[in-house]
Amino acid sequence: DYLAKMSLNSERTKVDFNVEELTNLIHGGPNKAKARKQMVQMLAKNPVFDCDGVNDMTRKQKILKAWRMIRALFEMKVDQNINLEDFRDLYNISRIPGVQYPTDMHFIFYSMLSTSASDEQKAYWLPKVENADIIGCYCQTELGHGSNVAELETEAVYDPENQEFVLNSPTVTSTKWWVGSMGLSATHAVLFARLITQGEDHGVHPFIVQLRSLETLEPMDGIEIGDIGNKLGFESMDNGFLRLTNVKIPRNQMLMKFSVVEKDGTYVPPPSAKLAYAGMVSTRASIIQSAYLVLAKAVTIAIRYSLVRKQFSIEEAGPEQPVLNYRIQQYRLIPLVATTYAQFFVGKYITEIFENLKKDLNNKDLSKLPEFHSLSTGLKSLFTDINYNGIDTCRRACGGHGFSDYGGLSNMFKDYAGLPTAEGDNYLMTQQTTRYLLKIYNFHRNDPSRLSTSTEYFSRANQLLSKTPSNVDWLNSEVQLLAYEHRVVRLLQELSDSLMEASASGLPQRQIWNNHTVQIYQVSQAHGRLIMVKAFINELEKVKNTNPNLYFVLNDISDLFALYGILEESGSFTVDNYISTEEMQVITGIVNDLLDVLRPNVIGLVDAFGFTDNSLNGALGRYDGEAYATLLKYARNNPINSDTEFKKELSQEILGMLKHKL
Repeated sequence: DYLAKMSLNSERTKVDFNVEELTNLIHGGPNKAKARKQMVQMLAKNPVFDCDGVNDMTRKQKILKAWRMIRALFEMKVDQNINLEDFRDLYNISRIPGVQYPTDMHFIFYSMLSTSASDEQKAYWLPKVENADIIGCYCQTELGHGSNVAELETEAVYDPENQEFVLNSPTVTSTKWWVGSMGLSATHAVLFARLITQGEDHGVHPFIVQLRSLETLEPMDGIEIGDIGNKLGFESMDNGFLRLTNVKIPRNQMLMKFSVVEKDGTYVPPPSAKLAYAGMVSTRASIIQSAYLVLAKAVTIAIRYSLVRKQFSIEEAGPEQPVLNYRIQQYRLIPLVATTYAQFFVGKYITEIFENLKKDLNNKDLSKLPEFHSLSTGLKSLFTDINYNGIDTCRRACGGHGFSDYGGLSNMFKDYAGLPTAEGDNYLMTQQTTRYLLKIYNFHRNDPSRLSTSTEYFSRANQLLSKTPSNVDWLNSEVQLLAYEHRVVRLLQELSDSLMEASASGLPQRQIWNNHTVQIYQVSQAHGRLIMVKAFINELEKVKNTNPNLYFVLNDISDLFALYGILEESGSFTVDNYISTEEMQVITGIVNDLLDVLRPNVIGLVDAFGFTDNSLNGALGRYDGEAYATLLKYARNNPINSDTEFKKELSQEILGMLKHKL
């Protein structure tokens, strides 16, 4: 693969910005980027983190591989006294496609305690979680109910005489299901059950339940627990089932930051029903914050391989060309690189808002919770759809080799396939976003004090609905923003008018809402796209001051992200002639120009993410371009080729057929 290596080296000489500076920006500055490199070097010294052979492992082998990696990580944390923030970085850097960490649920368990436990409970439980004295999971979904949390059936009945809760799974459909790390490994769970005290059902509340002995890992009394079997992906994640029969836990193992059950069974409700989803937003926030890392790995593999892979020629009798020189390949992949950076900047925006929200919740200030709930549900839905489809686009752009586990993308695709339905089905979740947007739009758009940074444009609704651009500069970020704002306001106004008209017909409200769920979905997706465009543009203004040498290349990909989005969803921008067909042709031309401008820089844009070959776990995305030699090495080392017992059995079947006349 000498020529492939030369090809990538040649491509890197064409990059006209400082890749290391962009890497530093992505990782939070030079010091953090340096610390990250040191972590990578530390991991490389331990063979347990080596990806070699992972793609040929059985499920059992992958589970063991995951736990050996996790154990080594926690040993590093203890031995080197690594703080929690740095440990999270180390934990994420160590990931390799094809091996999912069951302890991802441990961090969600930690987040749930942080947001929903009382100060006394946090003082007792959080150190145990941080030190891995226990292994936690998040136990909500049941066989019969997932997104509809309010209808969960597991019961927790309070016994005031013994000051304990008695938990039961009263029906088959109340069986807890899909819970990550519960199948084989978790010792404790934050478990959601219906709180019943003094004969009254107070709805679903979170409880801490011990699942397994800390000495033997055998199930506790009354616990039936196990793994639910093979799945499309997530082979090393032990998704489990759970049934409870008269499982008793002390009163202080109900999470009581907001709701309280007194010793005599008196129920003290939370100050607001909004707090029911306070814990859930942390899980969705983490999905949004980490989304760019997944898509970044996919585009890194696809871009590098598209520069190595040469097919056909553009000129008559000319040399074979890297497939990324073909416009259709550029159109498939370079906008996905832009999307990755958009997700990165939105992740920064969400992190900032979420940190402020946590401070507010600690002070029992709930004013910003509804907006963040709306943001987190809408963006979780949008990001996981983008990534699921984006990974598959990258896989298909790599041709036949993209179908191979050895390529690096098929495992990534399979493992991500569960995210669009995890933590709430994507289509259903958009209803929560749009319900909030409708309320703000219909009742508060003329009151700036009730509008947030994500909805401030509602105050300009009349102007946005009436203005139609013509002969504008589509490379002007304000023009791009106006187009995306107009689309959301138009969709909201049409939905609001249609809902009002349907209400006048006398139909039941739930039926009316159900009849409009397609438009409801469209509003949420459009608002999410707007948030992405706006966050990218806002962060660019900061970059202009902090990293002026990076501004121009990042501005190019910001323009590409915004304008490509308009092209791909052109119908929703042209339906009311806000953008004419003539203007859409202008935008098409600009997008093609941007693809030409970004083509020499795209290798630098993916290199800047800083992934090692080990963290990509595949042949196609190697930094040195040696895709073909690596594929051949993997095939030669495929265990099936040296399995003599298997070959003997197989030969008997094949030869048995060949020796008979058919």
